[in-house]
Amino acid sequence: MRAFKYVNPIGLDILITMKKMIQNLFTVVFALVVTTINAQYKNVVNYPGGRIAISHDGNNYDEDDYVSAPMNFALLEGLGLKSKLVHFDHSSHLKNKRGQYAEMLESMNKGVQFFNTDTSIVFNIQTQLDKAIANFKAEAEKSTTSNPLWFCIGGPMEIPWRYINAVDPEKRKYITCISHSSWFNEDHVSPPEMTHTWEDIKALGVKTIRIKNQNKTEWNTPQENVFWMRDSNNPKLQWLFSRNAKKTFDSSDSGMLWWVVTGAKNGGNENAGWEDYKPVLESISGGSITNKKSTKAKPKKGFKTIFNGKNLDGWYLKIRSGDEDMAKKVFAIEDGMIHVFGNSFPKEYNLNTGANDTHGLIYTKKSYSKYILRFEYKWGENIANNFDKWQYDAGVYYHVINDKVWPVGIEYQIRYDHTTARNHTGDLIRPAGSDYDWFCEEGSETYLHPDNGGKPEAKRSWMHFASPTNKFNALNNKWNQCEIIVMGNQYAIHKLNGKIVNMAFNLEPGAGIFGFQSETAEIYYRNIQVKEFDEIIPAEVFLK
Repeated sequence: MRAFKYVNPIGLDILITMKKMIQNLFTVVFALVVTTINAQYKNVVNYPGGRIAISHDGNNYDEDDYVSAPMNFALLEGLGLKSKLVHFDHSSHLKNKRGQYAEMLESMNKGVQFFNTDTSIVFNIQTQLDKAIANFKAEAEKSTTSNPLWFCIGGPMEIPWRYINAVDPEKRKYITCISHSSWFNEDHVSPPEMTHTWEDIKALGVKTIRIKNQNKTEWNTPQENVFWMRDSNNPKLQWLFSRNAKKTFDSSDSGMLWWVVTGAKNGGNENAGWEDYKPVLESISGGSITNKKSTKAKPKKGFKTIFNGKNLDGWYLKIRSGDEDMAKKVFAIEDGMIHVFGNSFPKEYNLNTGANDTHGLIYTKKSYSKYILRFEYKWGENIANNFDKWQYDAGVYYHVINDKVWPVGIEYQIRYDHTTARNHTGDLIRPAGSDYDWFCEEGSETYLHPDNGGKPEAKRSWMHFASPTNKFNALNNKWNQCEIIVMGNQYAIHKLNGKIVNMAFNLEPGAGIFGFQSETAEIYYRNIQVKEFDEIIPAEVFLK
């Protein structure tokens, strides 16, 4: 057979040469891009795929979560991986320490806003445990070999155990639980509420891994190493630095997320720290939030209606008996109002015997810290629950850090004593577990601002009377306009029909949900609105 000889056509050598030049140029450009990424992040992100769930406590023991939790939001924002976060919970210790809980709420409320986190996947375990379990279960059961769930556990194991225990056993093998602390995270229990440990988690059939203790890495570093955050022109980084509660800058629980996004079992970085995350945080936009150095604090937005008058969207019910069907009869939603002890409330419960099974509250799902709450109320005719002792009695609890009946929080009293014709709306009530400072007329039990000669309360009682006013509506079927101005733990101002009637200082707790009461008599609530603020507004602004 005759051999076939291939001859290059004219110009083919030139084309081949050009192709090689383009390939070489692409290789150089690609190398430059990779070098740029390496220079920016030092550790190249090697995200293993799948989705991320994170659990924090912070409301007891672990003060490092004040900064670790929002740090996780910040890292995901800076890395462009926010879409991978499908579950985030906080305040997961089932025994609250009220001061720590308030700080954790402050970190959460600001963190989700500053770092653009989807609030629908963020859960407060103190008020949203059932929803958190349902969300984790739903996300876990989407998992597959190619779409696993990475679960960073920065708190005790009780709540994570409840999550995983609810998941289909066939899906648990696609969950990898990550810990970095062999004592508090893995072994801490607090009976009878908390009894499950890391070993119990393992027994459920998930994958588990303990990375290096992140308290022993640069995630827990001398504060001077991160003064660049404090001194940044980016107010978000200034705020993040301010959330640290320790002598060192301790964001140790964030090391687990970093381990996941830098490769997880394929080489996640266990020894990273501030030099690694610095360029990530510095890539975050400063946005339009109010700078803490500014002397002119501005509201985030105008007043927002938070009760739609149609249903319980954004709210939930709690009465002492725990009877959910009865709770809906106690708090009827009708004609744009919350109608307490109204027409749907069984008449046989109008006992006036002191029985209090229908004492309760309609609570917000959202927590608040710095805001103005406005609402209207008027009295009806029906009575229930110890009416002879307390007459027409209801109220609004704010800065609530649990949702018991009655809760830890501060109360704006709504009350009319028809036996003396005295109105008590605006009185302050300090339940057990709450605290504030209060000033009164010397030798009196009536509020008087210290600038006008008010003296510190000495008896430390639980009820503090508002200044008397004739501007109120009692049994005349007319509405009263109420306003509660609250600035974190700094102060609270109570107003009734435009007049300041009471004030408290140095509040504890300093943040939380709020709730409207059912107590002794039929009452209507409507036009519930909130205006939130980024910063503390001086009280003088509202006292003018």
